[in-house]
Formats: sequence, C-alpha cells, structure tokens
Amino acid sequence: MTLTRTSDGFEAEIRIAGIGRFGGAAFLAVWLVFWAGGEAFALWMIVAGARALLTGEPPSGADVTLPLEGSLVGGLFLLFWLTFWTFGGLVAMQEMMRLLAGRELIRVRPASLDVEVRNGIFRSRRHVNVGEMRKFYRRKGNPALCVETTGGSVVVARLGTPDDWSELERELRRAYRLTEPAVEEGALGSGWIEVATPESERALTKDPKPRQRLAQVVWIVGLTMAMLALYLIERSFVHPPLWGVAVLLSVGTIAVVWTAVWLAFGRNEWVLGSGRVSLRRRFGATATERFDGVALLLEEDNSGDNGPSYDLVVLAATDHRGGRGKRRMTLHRDAEDPTEPRKMGLWLSRRCRIPFEDRIPLRSRT
Repeated sequence: MTLTRTSDGFEAEIRIAGIGRFGGAAFLAVWLVFWAGGEAFALWMIVAGARALLTGEPPSGADVTLPLEGSLVGGLFLLFWLTFWTFGGLVAMQEMMRLLAGRELIRVRPASLDVEVRNGIFRSRRHVNVGEMRKFYRRKGNPALCVETTGGSVVVARLGTPDDWSELERELRRAYRLTEPAVEEGALGSGWIEVATPESERALTKDPKPRQRLAQVVWIVGLTMAMLALYLIERSFVHPPLWGVAVLLSVGTIAVVWTAVWLAFGRNEWVLGSGRVSLRRRFGATATERFDGVALLLEEDNSGDNGPSYDLVVLAATDHRGGRGKRRMTLHRDAEDPTEPRKMGLWLSRRCRIPFEDRIPLRSRT
C-alpha cells in the first residue's frame, strides 16, 4: 500500500499482489479463448439463421433449409444462451483483469471518502459523505475493510494484506475523527428506504430506482417476444406445425410482460406499527396483508456451499411464544457480513418497539 499526503487529506493506493494470482489469471485467459469461440459461433448461427428465414435460402454450406419451426426454436434457444454466455464472459474478463492489474484508490476528502476500483478497463466508484459515517471495521467473512454508514456498509478495500488494512483503518479513523460508539446504533440496510403509504402509515421498501431500471429492460424483452409471437401466430395459419412454438412463446411472453407490470406497479412493503411489523403486498391502489410479525431474530445460515449468510428474520406471534406452527419471513440477508442486518434489526426493534435477538456466534461477529 502507498500513502500520499495531499492538501485535502491523503490518498491510498493498494495493488493486488502475490504470485498465486497468475495461475488463476492464466486459467481464465484459456477459458476466455474458448468463450470467444463460442460467442462468435453463436452469433454466426443467429445471423445465418435470420438471413435464411428472411430470404428462404439455406445457410451457406447447407444443402437444405431447416423446417421453420425448428429454426425458430433453435434461434430462440441460441439468443437465450448467448445472453448468459456473454454476461459470464464479461464477469470472467473482469476477474482476470483484477488478478493481473487490480488496484484500489482511496481518497480522503474533507467532506467525503471516495473509493475507485480499477480492474483494467473495468472501473467502479463508491462515494461516502462524512455525515453518513459511523465507524470503520474489518469484515471476517470474505475479508475486507468496510465503513459503516447510516445507509448500510460500504466496502473500502478488498485488496492488500491485514497489515495494510490496519494501517489504513488507523489513518481513516484519525482523518475523520471517528471513535467506537458507546452503544451500538441501528440503521437501515443498503437498498432500503422509508416511505409514507397511501394509508398514512410508515413503511420500509426497497429503493425503487433499480427496480425501475429492471422493469425497463423486461419491458423491452417482453415487447420483442410479443412481436415475434404475433408473427408466429400469423405464420401458423399458413404453416400449422408452427402452432406449438407459437403457443409456447405466447405463454412465455405473458409471463415476461406480467413480470414487467409487477416491477412497474407492484412492491412489497414492511409496515412499521407499534409492537409489530407487517408485510404488505401492494399493486396499484390495492394492498394485501401477507404477514404479521412481533419479534426479530438475527441468525447465521450455514446451509449454503459458499460459507455462512446472515438473515434478519421476522417472527410471527407463534414463533415468539414458542408454540407450534412456527412461521417466519426473512426481511434482509447479507451473504458476507452480519453488521448490516444487525443494524437493521436494532433500528426496527427501537422503531417498532419489538424484541430483537442476536444469535450470531461470537466467532462470526465483527
């Protein structure tokens, strides 16, 4: 790690190190060669198939044109496969660049902390205002140096050694004059906001901005599928074997469009009451009660293959009283660190005046 003093504060640069990373980068480089071949072949097949469909001529190198229904099914499958294949290749490419040239730039400003991650051509930025900071801490699961804020935890550094993080943590504490709070405070988890409902109540719901962006993408996919489905239905009157493909695509189109409608006009919200927190499903002007909880529980889930995750669970009255027919719903989950769900549990407990039990083993606590 390199520290550079500036007029505003300081800048820290951490570069990835270690000889073992080159083995992983070499493996990813070989995999990406095959990925590029698969990408090119799939694109060629889609373009050749579309040309044959529009002109009625067989693809170059083929003696006969495939049946229309077979061509459409194959084309749809290739489009679906190519989407995930492209995404997987980009993720692998970013990881290879991180292993070869990954670095993090942490800039201390008078009013903010700015973190820039550079993995070759892939870059991302994180910005934290001074007024939102609570404390700096080191995460144990999937190790990293983090800053706890009023809106959740933000990763400051993943690269470097524990000694680098210790030095950086001391410098950050000194720069922002942060000390450990005497009493642990609560805070909303990242991605959550508090809103007013049409019934003049207060509720928690997920930030609608990512949901709106996803809805736009799903609308585009749904409309594209709808146009293709209408084309197939029209063609089916001339070529009856196409009816099976047309019906399947129509059903898929309805499912995708319904998903887009739900993303645009529906949401789940946790209503904040006195002595309870209730899950309500809202669609347009209609709201349906789904669950009523009276207690909170933070627990570690070790059922996955990638290590423990940490769940903030809302318990129904039967759970809280220890009776039969237990019911529970997970409100917030973090796959790496218990700090954020713990803060959210404390916040909800004090806001709604309901019990909160922390069952995270001591070895997993921050």
